[in-house]
Amino acid sequence: MNTLRNTTVKGHTKKGVWDVVDLPPRKKAIKSRLIFKLKLGKDNQPVLYKVRLVAKGFQQLWGVDYVDSFSATAHQSAIRMVLVLVAQKGWYTNNTDIQLAFVNAPIEET
Repeated sequence: MNTLRNTTVKGHTKKGVWDVVDLPPRKKAIKSRLIFKLKLGKDNQPVLYKVRLVAKGFQQLWGVDYVDSFSATAHQSAIRMVLVLVAQKGWYTNNTDIQLAFVNAPIEET
């Protein structure tokens, strides 16, 4: 698991996901933890190891640590529309798991 953790940290560092900065006066850093997940194949052998960093957001105070929250989700009607187009046009769909996918998403800081 240490190899997985190191690979993830190196990937985030290489992509510039975070910067080490000094905390503002009278502020405490929000704690986090690494969540490990093991996906097993049909023969109960490890197929995929996953790790993600999760902030302990319950330690935050609204109006002090944050003022808004957002979760990007697709509307069910949009997913249905895409699936209808796939069926009508005879297209093929594909499912992939992209490592560090959220890193490549544009972020606007407010």
